[in-house]
Amino acid sequence: MNKKYELTDETLVVNGQRIHRIQAIRDFGYIKAGDLGGFIKSEANLSHHNNCWVSYNAWAIYNSRIYDNAYIDKYARVYGNAQVYGNAKIVGHAEVYENAKIYGNAQICEDARIYGNAKIFGNAQVCEDVRVYGNAKIYDNSRVCENAKVFGHSRVYEYSQVCGNARVRGNTQIYGNAEILDTAEIYGDASVGADAKISGNAKIYGDAQIYEYAAVSGNAKIFRHAHIYGNARIYGNAQVCGITWVYGTTKIGGDDKLDSGTWNKWD
Repeated sequence: MNKKYELTDETLVVNGQRIHRIQAIRDFGYIKAGDLGGFIKSEANLSHHNNCWVSYNAWAIYNSRIYDNAYIDKYARVYGNAQVYGNAKIVGHAEVYENAKIYGNAQICEDARIYGNAKIFGNAQVCEDVRVYGNAKIYDNSRVCENAKVFGHSRVYEYSQVCGNARVRGNTQIYGNAEILDTAEIYGDASVGADAKISGNAKIYGDAQIYEYAAVSGNAKIFRHAHIYGNARIYGNAQVCGITWVYGTTKIGGDDKLDSGTWNKWD
């Protein structure tokens, strides 16, 4: 094996484990022989193949593995049994740990935390103070930012976004160009897709489905088997539940409550 780095004598002690700063001993990728990198526990943490690297003051310790062309920079931390590979990048003060996997062209930045069995891949971006954990998956071109949390068995994919203080959990699916914003919560087996937008303190749960160009805002609640689609607008303190279909340009607000049936309006 043609080694590309060595452990230096510069060390830190982290939770009782001594870790070493690395130094390149040959050119590869953007790295030149003699360049100093970040810290690892042993060569098991960072592959000598391809262009993967741990840079600056970043750590890759315990049983974590960095390989392929993955890049860990700034003050990022990768530890536990976490794996970062492909062309993934972990930067800022981000932390990836436990059994989390980051791969493809995914980017984790700022103060994001990815842990549990979570997987981030494709071209997904997770940044700021986001928390992704459990068995959640973020992939394709999706983006999770600000203070959002995604956990449970949730999936966020395609071009969807989860931002603000939104919470996505359970077995939910967020897809298409959907946006989950503010303090909205999506849970249970609910799904939000296409160009739908959920904002305010809205809650979507049960088996509810929101799609096409529908928007749910305010303190509205959509649950059980309700379907909201078309250009429908649900807002205020409205509640829609049961086996209910709301579509077209229907608007339901105030304290209205719909439990089973079909409501539609076309301009």
